[in-house]
Amino acid sequence: MELKEMKELVKNEGNFKSRMYKGIRYEIVRYEHLGHLCGYLHYIPKNDEERDVIDCIFHRGITYENDGVIGFDCAHATDLSPKKIEMDEKFGLGTPTFLNPEYRTIQYVEDILKRTIDKLVDRKSEKQDYKRDFEQLEQIKDQQKEQSKEQAIKEYAKLLYDENFVVVSNERLQELKMKERVLSKLTGGIVSVLEDITEVIKHD
Repeated sequence: MELKEMKELVKNEGNFKSRMYKGIRYEIVRYEHLGHLCGYLHYIPKNDEERDVIDCIFHRGITYENDGVIGFDCAHATDLSPKKIEMDEKFGLGTPTFLNPEYRTIQYVEDILKRTIDKLVDRKSEKQDYKRDFEQLEQIKDQQKEQSKEQAIKEYAKLLYDENFVVVSNERLQELKMKERVLSKLTGGIVSVLEDITEVIKHD
């Protein structure tokens, strides 16, 4: 892009743009000294993962982070702007063509900001979907447990009805078990005495 064409584009683009996108505000600001653009999100990363996502999508990574705003700039070695070209020519620096530098337009910056927001929103949506799925799974498990309990109660009631079982309390059950153990010991003693008598008869 020729310098004249670049200047015309900059003039048509303007120096500022602010929009809301998917609940997050973004801004594009032209830095007057060199004429390059900077992109900003009014957003605070919730954790390191979110910050890494933003850093990966932003042009050349995060270069600004303060007061709830995070942003990047287009003033790197691979970037051009009319004023930067004029300053380089003025001081005889020239433009390093081997880096294939180019002017980053407002559309370019806006696309990056929207792409970043898309990624942040999609990640939140995925986590919410996972949370909803997990909660539904827990509800299904609870329902199955309740259904199993109801079925067990029905089967138990049917068994008692069909077989004429008598339901006793825990206290009564313990009492019966105690009597059973006593009878078992008494019975064992009687059997032992009978065995002794039998042995005596055999030897008579």
